[in-house]
This record gives sequence, C-alpha cells and structure tokens, in this order.
Amino acid sequence: MIQHLKRPQKNFLLAIILILLADIMLAAQAVFVKLSSTYLSTNFICFARSFVNLVMLIFWVVFAPSAPKFSQLFQSDYKKKHFLRSGAGVAALYCFYYGINEMSLSSGTLLYYTFPIFVPLVSRLWLRVQIIPRMWWGIGVAFMGILFIFRPGSGLFEPVAFIPLLGAVFGAIAVVSMRTLHFSDPWEKIMAYYFTASVVVTALVLLFTADFTQEIFNVKSVLFVTLAGVFAALFQVFLTLASKWAPVRFLSPFIYISFIFGAVAEVMIWKRVIHPSVIVGFLLIVVGTILMVFLYPKEDLTFKEKK
Repeated sequence: MIQHLKRPQKNFLLAIILILLADIMLAAQAVFVKLSSTYLSTNFICFARSFVNLVMLIFWVVFAPSAPKFSQLFQSDYKKKHFLRSGAGVAALYCFYYGINEMSLSSGTLLYYTFPIFVPLVSRLWLRVQIIPRMWWGIGVAFMGILFIFRPGSGLFEPVAFIPLLGAVFGAIAVVSMRTLHFSDPWEKIMAYYFTASVVVTALVLLFTADFTQEIFNVKSVLFVTLAGVFAALFQVFLTLASKWAPVRFLSPFIYISFIFGAVAEVMIWKRVIHPSVIVGFLLIVVGTILMVFLYPKEDLTFKEKK
C-alpha cells in the first residue's frame, strides 16, 4: 500500500502540456509501427522499438547534468513495483502493436486507448482506492463506446479485437504502478527498469520465434522502425512526467486526442474511411471518461480499509 508515502506535487497546466505532447508522440508511434509492419514482423518491431528506447535513455543519462548517475539507475527500495510496471508495460506493448497491425489503425489504437477506463478498477483491486458509486455512470458510458467499436455482428467482433483491449488492461496496471513509483523514484529510474525489461523480453521472444528470412531490411523499414522507437520513447517520457504532476483520472480525457491524430493519418496515408460506429464509440468513451473525472471526489486517494 502507499498511504504512508508522500504525495507528488501537482501542476495541472504543466501536466496538460505534457499529455498533449504525449498524444502526438503516441499517434506518430502508431503510424510508423503500421508502416513498419509491411516489412517487419511484430516481434521484431517490438524488439527494435525497445532497443531504440534504451539507447536514447543511456544517452540522456550520460550527457544530461540533471540525470541520475548510471550506477544509480537501478537502486530502488521498490523493485517489485518496478518489475510489475515493466512487465505490464511489455505485455501492453505486444498487445498494442499486434492490434494495430491486425486491425485498422483507428480501431486498434482506440481500443488500446481505453486504458484510462480500467485505471479506477485497477486502483480499487490493487491499492483499495475506493470507487465512488456515481463513477459507474462514466465507466458504463465508456464501455458502451467499446461495444460500438466492436460492432457485434459486423465481422469486427472477433478474438483479435480483444487483444488491444487486453493491452488496455495491462496499460492501466502499468500507469497505476508508474503513478505510485513517482512517490519514491525519479522518472529516469522508472524508464530504466521498463526499457531494460522490454529489451530483454523482446530479445528472448525474437530469439525463439524469429524467421529472419521473412524480415525485409531496407532503408524504409529501418527508418520506419527507428522512428517508431524514437516516438515511443518520447511518448513514455512525456506520459511518465505528466503522471508525475497530475492524477491519471485528470489526464484521461486528453489521451483520446491522439485518436484524432491517428484517424487523420489513416485517412491521408492509407486512404481509409473511418467507420461511423468507431466515431460514435470514440465520442462515448470520451464522454464516459470526462464523467469519471467530474464525478470523482476531490481527494483522489481515499482508501478502503482492509477487513
């Protein structure tokens, strides 16, 4: 539990700026992952993305005066939380990339972006943070939006559609873990654990599953996958910093702005028309999340005592 820990300071204006930057990075990441999938497997893209992320972090730690020393990156009293955040983050990564490669970019990303809906549920089950009954209105409206995206009976209601949704659950676990880690550790340590775990796990998966004869390495594929890694790293940094300065429940509605960027890219690059039900689902999810924000009590950490 975290009741005894000092709460992070709040700066809502800075958090909004950071989350909007994260939105742009997330949409750009999705576009380049989708472009990379023409040449490379999902497993290789996950590994390349993780490797680029770790290299960028190492450069920051070596050259940034404000960064912790390299020898201190893995010194923490909360290693279990770091491992949980990292494991959930890697699982979310695979679900997200597989989803946007197997589905349309707009549907796959929007299903993954529902992770803010699951944050109150994860907080309740794990940290015993109370869910105020009136919040179920917001959660219910958001889940209606998910049903519109699935479109039962239209051919989209298939097992593959549950993969990015499962990624949203893992993403919620990662975000809650990340928020609690801000009580104790700087963002560089949080990223060091996550990026290192990502490289190790994705490298092992690639080692046992890869058929490199099927991978197409050329200037385009290398450029696309590198840019996917760069934008992914920037997204993680901006999201991590935003969650430091404001609760995730406050930031949740802003995350869906990245869907607009992704939808515009899908229309312009792939010439696809966004299905009306996806747009309706998007609006319902946004409305539901906004309701969750306004219906939530001012004190965002009210705990239920363990019986």
